[in-house]
Amino acid sequence: MKNTTKIIAAISPILLLIGAGTASAQQDATGTLVVEATVSNVCSVATTPVTFGEVGLTDVSTNGSITVTCTIFSPFEVALDGGNAGDINGRQMDNGLGNTIDYQLYTEANNTTVWGDGTSGSTVDGTGPSETLTVYGATLSGPEAAGTYTDSVTVTVTY
Repeated sequence: MKNTTKIIAAISPILLLIGAGTASAQQDATGTLVVEATVSNVCSVATTPVTFGEVGLTDVSTNGSITVTCTIFSPFEVALDGGNAGDINGRQMDNGLGNTIDYQLYTEANNTTVWGDGTSGSTVDGTGPSETLTVYGATLSGPEAAGTYTDSVTVTVTY
């Protein structure tokens, strides 16, 4: 019996260490991390002016551009209003003194399709996310007097 007691006494510290190691083992806890994003379709417009330069008795053609940049690929439509004249069929530049030059803006280089305001004329479609559209312009009458002639046309992008 003495030998048995000695063996148990010798093994007891080892068993305590094994038991203590099991009791302090690491445990895992899990959870879920949600990752999300919100994407809004927002478009911006930048323009390059339609500059006719020196205008005389003959009609002048030139072009400018409209760049539409959206956050996603999304269809859009670009319309141009009638400028200060308020009529796409009667666009005019003026020199601030009541003198005018008639002009028109077109969707094509052959100057046949008037760029409209969404209710009349033709609009131009795009798909994004960034497109540069050419605006073709032509004067339709000579100047009434010397001076600098201007007009402001509102670009509307519907998306």
